[in-house]
Amino acid sequence: MDSLGIVSRQCLRNVLVWILLNVFLAGKSLDNTGYSWDEWWSYDGISGSDFWGSYNPDWELCSKGQFQSPVDIDPAKLLFQPNLPLLNIDQHKISGNFTNTGHGLAFSVINSTDEAVNVTFRTSDNLGYVYRLHEIHIHWGSSEHKGSEHKIHGQAFPGEVQLFTYNSVIYHNFSHAQTQPHGLLAISVFLQIGDKSNTELAHLLSKVESVRFRDQSIVIQQLSVKNLLPQTQAYVTYPGSLTRPGCQETVQWVVMNKPIYITKQQLNTLRQTRKGDGPKAAGPLMENNFRAVRKMGEHRIFRTNIDLSHTKNKVQSCPSMYSNFEYQAKKWSIV
Repeated sequence: MDSLGIVSRQCLRNVLVWILLNVFLAGKSLDNTGYSWDEWWSYDGISGSDFWGSYNPDWELCSKGQFQSPVDIDPAKLLFQPNLPLLNIDQHKISGNFTNTGHGLAFSVINSTDEAVNVTFRTSDNLGYVYRLHEIHIHWGSSEHKGSEHKIHGQAFPGEVQLFTYNSVIYHNFSHAQTQPHGLLAISVFLQIGDKSNTELAHLLSKVESVRFRDQSIVIQQLSVKNLLPQTQAYVTYPGSLTRPGCQETVQWVVMNKPIYITKQQLNTLRQTRKGDGPKAAGPLMENNFRAVRKMGEHRIFRTNIDLSHTKNKVQSCPSMYSNFEYQAKKWSIV
C-alpha cells in the first residue's frame, strides 16, 4: 500500500477521535459529565490503547512515553548480569477481593498489616527495596495463540498473571507510589496450557463464575502468593510502565523465565466472563484484554540472569529465551 493511503488512514483516525471526543464530552471534562474515564477505555476499537493518550491529558504518556510496557522481549538485546537480586516472597497466605473490573479480573489484597505480603528484591549485600503486594491481574486471549501482554521473540502465550507491588520503604500506598520514582515492582508470569493447573491459580479461578459480570466481587481466602509463582530465580527485568491508563513509567518489570500452567477448561471459563453489568446487559465477552506491545527502544536496558551466550546461534523452535533449557515450558506449536 502506498504512503498516501497510510497518511489518509491516519488522518481519518485523528478526525474520528476528534469528533468522538467533542460529541461525547460536549466541551466538558469527562469527570463533569457523570461518566468515568475508567469505565470508558478498552483494549480495542476507538477506545483502545492506540487512543488512550488522545482522550485524557493525564494519559499522555500512553502515546508519548519512551519507557512503555508491555514489550516483545528480544533475547539478542538482553544484558547478562549474573548478580541480579533474588526475589523473595512472604510465605503466609492472604485474603482479598476477587473482582470483575470490566477490563479483566483482579485480586486486591485486603488492606491489613496482618494480610500484607512483602516482596523483597535485594542484592547479596542487602541493598534494595521491600515491596508490598497490592493487586494481581489476569490477562487472556480468545485463542491459545494470544493473551499475554509480554511476548518473547515474537511469541505470545495464552495468558499472563501480573503481580503489582509498591515500594513500602518509601511510599505509604500504591496510589502514591505509582506516580513516583522507584514506585512499583511488577512480576509477570506467563500462562501455558497443561493437563493440571497451578494450585493457587486454580484456587483463584474456582471463583470465576461468581464474578462473571462487571463489578461483581467475592472474597477469596487462604491464597499463597509465593506458590502462585514458578519455582525459579531466572528472569528478565527492565524499566517500564503500567499497561493500563495512564501508563505511568514508574514500574520495574520482572518477567519470570518459567510459566505456570492453566487447563483448557479454566481458560474457556475465563473467556465466558463479560464486560457488562448483568444477564440483561451482559455486554461483549471479556477476552483479549491485553495491551499491544510497545517498542523496546534504544534508551533502556533489559537485564537478565540467564546466560544465553552458549545458545545464541541456535534456531528457535519453542517459546524461550534461546533454548529449551532457558524457558522451561512444554513445547507448543503456533500455526
